[in-house]
Amino acid sequence: MYKFWQAIQESTCHLARSMMILKGPVMNHVYISLGSNVGDRKKAITLAIHKLSTFAVVERISSLIETQPQEVQEPQRKYINGVVKILTELSPPELLQKLQEVELESGRSLSEKGLKKARPIDLDILTFNQDILQYQKLEIPHPRMHDRDFVLIPLDEIAPKWKHPVLNQTARELLSRLGSFQGRQNSNSI
Repeated sequence: MYKFWQAIQESTCHLARSMMILKGPVMNHVYISLGSNVGDRKKAITLAIHKLSTFAVVERISSLIETQPQEVQEPQRKYINGVVKILTELSPPELLQKLQEVELESGRSLSEKGLKKARPIDLDILTFNQDILQYQKLEIPHPRMHDRDFVLIPLDEIAPKWKHPVLNQTARELLSRLGSFQGRQNSNSI
């Protein structure tokens, strides 16, 4: 499975470079977190990344990690989490709409978004360039990303020099504030 995942990463990144050459520079650099804890979790994330590539250039894909559900009211299966970097010409609200369409197509009920329910796919905009933005249903950077090791670990893997637009710290520096990485394992070893 690892070789399959690595092949997807390499082909997607090659496609990203090819599209940039053909299309010209893309304006917005966006980090998106992905999570799934229903059904075939790896397949759900792979399919979501494929769907992202239909409206954005997927430039980087992190490894996947398995994590315990956090802040939930009912017992849930473990999550598989990762982060991707995309390049897009979409605005933040347009991108949010596209991500919600991917979630709906994957079987997620948007009426439960934010309720910490089990889900086939969860896609969140973490950062959009280095902008600090507030919309009615969207806050950038993601308001809780700095408290979530399941976001920071894969983000650090693909963007070690990235800095939080508000806190001015790298993902690794933010992780060090959270303490040790307990109860997680690389999903490739599952």
